[in-house]
This record gives sequence, C-alpha cells and structure tokens, in this order.
Amino acid sequence: MGQEIKEFSLRTRSKFLMVFLFLFVGIPMTYAAYLNYTVGELLFSGLMVLLFLLWAVVIVIANGYKIKLTENSIHRQGLISPSIIDFKDIQAIHFGSTWSNFYVESDDKKIYFGKDFDNYEQILQGLVDEVRTVKNLEDVRLLGDAENIEPFVDSD
Repeated sequence: MGQEIKEFSLRTRSKFLMVFLFLFVGIPMTYAAYLNYTVGELLFSGLMVLLFLLWAVVIVIANGYKIKLTENSIHRQGLISPSIIDFKDIQAIHFGSTWSNFYVESDDKKIYFGKDFDNYEQILQGLVDEVRTVKNLEDVRLLGDAENIEPFVDSD
C-alpha cells in the first residue's frame, strides 16, 4: 500500500518574479561586463559575468525547491542539502510573524517554507494534523504570532 504524498513548490508568480528580477538586473550587468571588456578591464568584466552566472545558479536552485508531506515525515527537496524530518521528531513549528517565514525544527534540522509556496496553509495544517497523530501537540513548541497559530491549532 503506497503512502499519500502531498507535494508543494513555489508559486508560478514567485518564479516569474525571480526571473523578472534576474533579467532586470542581469541584462544591464552583462552589458556593463561587455563595456568593461571593450575598454580592457578584464578583471571587472569577468567578475560581473561570474556574478551573473552565480545569480543564475541561485535562481535554478530556488525554482527546484519543493516540500513533500508523507504520512510520517516532511521532506525538503532541492539541489542543495535535501532534508527529512519525521513528525515524531518535530520539536517546534514556527507559524510566521511579521519578519519571518514558517519553519519546522527537530534536533539539528530546520525546514523553511513561506507564503511563496502554493497552498502554504495546507502545508501548515498538514503538519499540525500529522504531528497530532504521532504525539501530543503540547509537547511541540508553537512559535510565531498568536493570530497565525490559532487558525491551524484550533481547527479540530
């Protein structure tokens, strides 16, 4: 019998915004690199191209970032350091505040996600529901603003 897996990734709007910012800054940066190259400033030209390529890599990594909820764990998938936290090992759930995103914490791991994910409310509700099935919710620290915590915890 297979596990039910819920997969969440960045919203399309967030992906387009990253690409827009990449092009908005990247095109002038590559043009400036070309101008530096034509006047003989090879070091600055090379650094600008390197920065442009580094930024491209960061956007590719961010677009591949996914959160998966299974019956017994939460998975962060991406090109760099994928991570798995079992629901029974969760010590804290941060529901977000004015200045922070959401995260789940175990002994030595944290998995971050934010409002830029499709159906981030389903991620939080799924976490709370699954943690309730394996342990008492009072054993888990619930962090963040109270108005962010109440809709997910009070929905029994």
